[in-house]
Amino acid sequence: RSSNAEVERLQKELQERTVQIQAMSNKFSNLKEEKKHIQIMADLQKENFRLEELVSELQQRLAKKTELSTEMKNEINDLQLRITDEDLKFKQFQMEHNDLLGKLALLRHTEQQTQVLIEHLQIRVLYVPV
Repeated sequence: RSSNAEVERLQKELQERTVQIQAMSNKFSNLKEEKKHIQIMADLQKENFRLEELVSELQQRLAKKTELSTEMKNEINDLQLRITDEDLKFKQFQMEHNDLLGKLALLRHTEQQTQVLIEHLQIRVLYVPV
């Protein structure tokens, strides 16, 4: 009987130890999962920080490009105003040029008529009977 009692006691102890080992195994497994979870969270935080820095850098670059774009648009507007002004001046000079060409043609015609008149007068003066 004492050997049966001893076997039962050992079986009971074995069963208790199996439960303890299982509990420790579960606890160890949970610790490994928790450690894995902590590592994943740390990796995610690092990635979030990196992405936040990237977003900040991209926002700065966008701000610079927007500023440059605004400056270029202003410069384009200024140049367009200058072109319009220069175009008006050119048209005015062109009109003055055409006016002067017309006056020059009129003067040449008048000069030609005067020359013909002078020649007529010279011929009359030369052939005037004395």
